[in-house]
Amino acid sequence: MRDLTAVSAARETMAGWYERYSPAELTAPLAELELAPGSEAAFRLLREHDVKTAIVSITWSFAVDWFAQRLGADYAYGTRLGPDGIEHAWPADKGP
Repeated sequence: MRDLTAVSAARETMAGWYERYSPAELTAPLAELELAPGSEAAFRLLREHDVKTAIVSITWSFAVDWFAQRLGADYAYGTRLGPDGIEHAWPADKGP
């Protein structure tokens, strides 16, 4: 298991880096990333069979939301920067 205190501290630092950028600016480089082979086809097939999908990650929600939209996922969950600070997503949150 990761050191949650250290990860939390790192996320606090990253939040400071990201706060000056819009979600569009933060996600623009994501369009250049190559997805895992077959991932787009898999999401399409699941949609065609009315299977609800989700992308759940401990990474920042702006990236999770972007990939969910690109792949057509029904739900997205990631670490969010809210008005009261960081709403952390942890590996243990993935199951629920």
